[in-house]
Amino acid sequence: MEHHYLIVLFKNKVKKKIINKFKTLKNADEYYKKLVAVSDEVIFDKKYENGFKSSYEIALLGKKSRSNEVIYIKDEFGRQSKVDLQDDEFSIIKVLPYKIDEQFLDYTTKKKINTKELVKKYLSGTGLKMVSKLNNKIIV
Repeated sequence: MEHHYLIVLFKNKVKKKIINKFKTLKNADEYYKKLVAVSDEVIFDKKYENGFKSSYEIALLGKKSRSNEVIYIKDEFGRQSKVDLQDDEFSIIKVLPYKIDEQFLDYTTKKKINTKELVKKYLSGTGLKMVSKLNNKIIV
């Protein structure tokens, strides 16, 4: 069983992990669009990991063929740079920035929660709420 399409997560332009493998471009493209839609809904994305600035990208890779065109991506300054993959077997079909939801430590439950859970648990409902920050802490 050979897979012809991969969805890969890149961290700082280096392959971090293969998210999924597909045999058909249609299924791979649908899954890729779902991941991009989830990424677009992220309110606070992870910009630093272990004290180092990090950027994430999600790419749809396909088996290399002669007709594959060169892909360019814009950086934060609007400069276009050619996307080059070190793997000779695959080439990039699509690549987009990807947002990973930041996790917060809920001090009352001692568990990590994401932004949606924070809003649902502490900021939903009626009444006035106040959200403050102190150093790297969020206070509700």
